[in-house]
Order: sequence, then structure tokens, then C-alpha cells
Amino acid sequence: MITLFTFTFSKTAQYAFAVLVVILASLLRHFGNPILGEKVPFILFYPTVVLAAWFGGLGPGLLATALSVFISWYVFMPPTYSFALSDPTGSAQLIIFFSPAR
Repeated sequence: MITLFTFTFSKTAQYAFAVLVVILASLLRHFGNPILGEKVPFILFYPTVVLAAWFGGLGPGLLATALSVFISWYVFMPPTYSFALSDPTGSAQLIIFFSPAR
């Protein structure tokens, strides 16, 4: 078996990377909001979770998922800066994003 990367990172670095990529995705989503609109609050968080899980494994992937859900829910879903849901599709979006793939 040939491996390209033989680096191992500490658990702290793996979890820090997960938090960092969620913050970067949140900033990109915030500044891209006029282009993306309110209909796709999780669009940048799907690759973020994949990247965090690839780099750090299950724990950092779950952390990235949880952070992405709460940030998207609070900041990007109407009404913004609230955990209330005014759109009936909002709860379905949250469930679909937060549910594990089968």
C-alpha cells in the first residue's frame, strides 16, 4: 500500500482545524449572502464537514456538523439572529443536514 501523507496531527490540532474551517465557511457564507440568498443556508457547510472529517476523523467531523448547524440556524436562516424558524421548510433543512448519511 502506498500512502501519500504520513503526517499525524494531535487531537487538539484536528479539533482546531474543524473549528477553523467552520469559521472560514461562515465568513464566506456571510459575505456571499447577497449572491446565495437565504434559500441555501447550508451550501458551504457540506464540504466543510467533509473536510473536517477527512482531516480529523469522526470527532472533528461531528463537531464541524454541530457548529455548522447552530451557526447556520442562528445567522443564516430567517429570522436571522434567532433560533426561531419562520419558514416551515427550515426545520426540514435542519433535519436533513444534521441527519447521518445512510
